[in-house]
Amino acid sequence: MSPSQSIIPACLTCRRKKVHCDRRSPSCSPCSKSGLECSYPTANSRYIVSRERSCKACRRRRAKCDRKRPCNACVTAGVSCIYASAERPGHGNDSTGVSGGAATGSSPTGRGTSVSTNTGTAVDQDRRPVYPSVILGNGPIAVKLTELHPNVAHIWFLWHSFTENVEPLFKIFHAPSVHEQLLSAMQDIGTMDGDLETLIFAVYFAAIVIEEESECLIKFRQSKIDLLKRYRYALEQCFVRSNSRARLSVASLQALVLFLNMTHYSPLSTPVDSLLTLGIGLALRLNLHQDPSQSSQGHPSYPTIADHTSAEMRRRLWWHIMALDVQYAEAAIRDPIISEAMWTTRFPSSYNDGELDCLSEQPMPPPTGETFDPEIFATQATAPHSDEQESRRTDMSFALSRLEIMKSLRRYSFSEQFCINNGYNYLATPVAQIQFLNDLVQRVHQKYLRFQQGNDRLSFFERNAVKLILSKHLMMAKRNEPIREILSNCIKVLEAAVGLRKSQARWAWLLRQPVELDSLELLLECLARRPDTEQLSGDEDLEHAWTLAKKATESGERDNLAACYPAQWARIQKLCEHAIERRFPRTQISN
Repeated sequence: MSPSQSIIPACLTCRRKKVHCDRRSPSCSPCSKSGLECSYPTANSRYIVSRERSCKACRRRRAKCDRKRPCNACVTAGVSCIYASAERPGHGNDSTGVSGGAATGSSPTGRGTSVSTNTGTAVDQDRRPVYPSVILGNGPIAVKLTELHPNVAHIWFLWHSFTENVEPLFKIFHAPSVHEQLLSAMQDIGTMDGDLETLIFAVYFAAIVIEEESECLIKFRQSKIDLLKRYRYALEQCFVRSNSRARLSVASLQALVLFLNMTHYSPLSTPVDSLLTLGIGLALRLNLHQDPSQSSQGHPSYPTIADHTSAEMRRRLWWHIMALDVQYAEAAIRDPIISEAMWTTRFPSSYNDGELDCLSEQPMPPPTGETFDPEIFATQATAPHSDEQESRRTDMSFALSRLEIMKSLRRYSFSEQFCINNGYNYLATPVAQIQFLNDLVQRVHQKYLRFQQGNDRLSFFERNAVKLILSKHLMMAKRNEPIREILSNCIKVLEAAVGLRKSQARWAWLLRQPVELDSLELLLECLARRPDTEQLSGDEDLEHAWTLAKKATESGERDNLAACYPAQWARIQKLCEHAIERRFPRTQISN
């Protein structure tokens, strides 16, 4: 450091005696008068400080900077912490820190290369967070979990986004109870309970998954991919910490299941099969596969509302794991991991969040029409929550209808050997499959859809989303029908899915892959069948199908769906090229 950039400090003797030093050389006036040795700090001493004491962000915001890398003010504000000087004296340039998703210091390879972010801006690799791979694709770096939390305003923004756009669709945990715990933890985020912190980092991740890239840059001043990596890393560290303490908890498994549900829609590469196997193993160790209400007589018994709420949360968690097993088995074209003989957990009941309470010690109220006797009812076994009791729309209606569909797909979508092993009737013919799906449509309508008649936006999305999911499966079952019928079905389902995505963007991300991309793939398969499409030359449906396929493919490329669903998007691109080649042969193009 040059002298023009430094402040000469007092001599060591004056500093020790806490007297004024005139900094004369070779000996200051106080030391000369006292006859004491006068020595000054060396150039590498921590007493030499830079004139640029604060980072750029703190100077710009006129905030107090503690000159750490990153400083606490930047960590709290969620902004990048950058110093004008390349090195702070006494600390070197090898420190690594995370501030708002950005890190300073040297890269693991020792090369300060430049990379391009999703926004197309060149960024120094040394200033981006570096997360080596361990479990979720990340690994240990020298940073505390408290530094990975966003600031308080961003915490509440992410929580509100999650409760509005994600939680109504999955209902993995009791959101009001978690909200109360989060309110208490905001007094001192450093003392947040470990289970709650794990769940909250999963909430951050889920909320960022559904945010647009532009919104992340405006609100958080970071790219979406950096935010996802940041919260995925924090979530992994919470899992490592829980494992090191040999703590198995329902909250940690809820966080893992939420992460597995949302990572399916994120551009990050994650070993989902390994994590799903891990989640199933944890669920078995927590006895989620056995219904929590089973007493020695085999009848459910809920002494208090808190006990009943805990039982319902365990049921919901197990059935969401079952749904994940089916979802990833379909995507990987394999059989599910969970077999029918593994579990006895009852299907979740249809309750509003306000009817449940994780802390209430009050006895459960009786079913409608029964007389309440506290002395008897607190210990008396209640009747199971039957289908007749679900004659209403609740907060759980959409989640239950989706779980009902996933449960039925276990009997329909997989191999003959899987059906035999689980005692299912194998549906060998298309006629049997279509009849099975028609029965499923009637059952879902009778139990859920006929009560979802509200005019609010969520009710509108719920009933149309369920109809689209069922229509897609019926369309796939009818894929051996004449090509005119297949094209007509594909056009109807794909147009409806695109329309719902444009009108209900806050929830329609759930249907992008299981409905929209599956329909597009089937549509391109039909267009690639030249002998059949030649029979429809000049047909309006055929021309409409080509236009729709082109728009859907361009939309997928614009939204970078190849990063979220690489295997399926590769199949779609290959089918698209094949269909174009069938429509415009090379000989025709050369002429």
